[in-house]
Amino acid sequence: MTRTGGPAAAATRARLAEAAAEVFARDGFEAAKVSTIAQAASLTTGAIYFHYADKASLLTESLSQHGASELARLLEGASPGTLPELMRSVGRLLGAEQDEDGSLFTEAVVAARRQPGVAEVLRGHLEEREASLVALGQEAQATGQLDPTLPIEATVRFWVLLRLGALLVRALELQPAATDDWEAVIERVVAALTGEEGA
Repeated sequence: MTRTGGPAAAATRARLAEAAAEVFARDGFEAAKVSTIAQAASLTTGAIYFHYADKASLLTESLSQHGASELARLLEGASPGTLPELMRSVGRLLGAEQDEDGSLFTEAVVAARRQPGVAEVLRGHLEEREASLVALGQEAQATGQLDPTLPIEATVRFWVLLRLGALLVRALELQPAATDDWEAVIERVVAALTGEEGA
């Protein structure tokens, strides 16, 4: 159970959550050591155990504070624009991501299978992001930038599956597709969704 307190306690928890996010992303949830997190936060392990019952509750807090922004960046990029624009811009990068891209999120997905608190936070962030993307999609449909006959919730879920699947493929260190080939596939998929293909 997370303890509460005044401003100093909140600042300590924020430092710990920030340090934990970095360590979990770099070392993985299972391999991360509490002592490493404490060192990264310039605090003691006692500070961690004063505020958090275990490593899982610290991961849950890290996701609560940093998961939404990481997921937004993963699904929408730096500047989302319209749904077709973000699918093109982010989609082109899927085959050439850096090692640290999405690492915290990947670790959280794995931990969520055994940690209900982590699963709950992840589910909340995903539902929030999907709702945001559905709104972007509805706007694109209303302005003629996306095929109005598409079921937008299923289209958004397809994008989420593609994006998160790319994280898992990278985690397995599979050989990426050639960049030009990947961009051609993404362009064809987005063209089909917008109704540009065959128009």
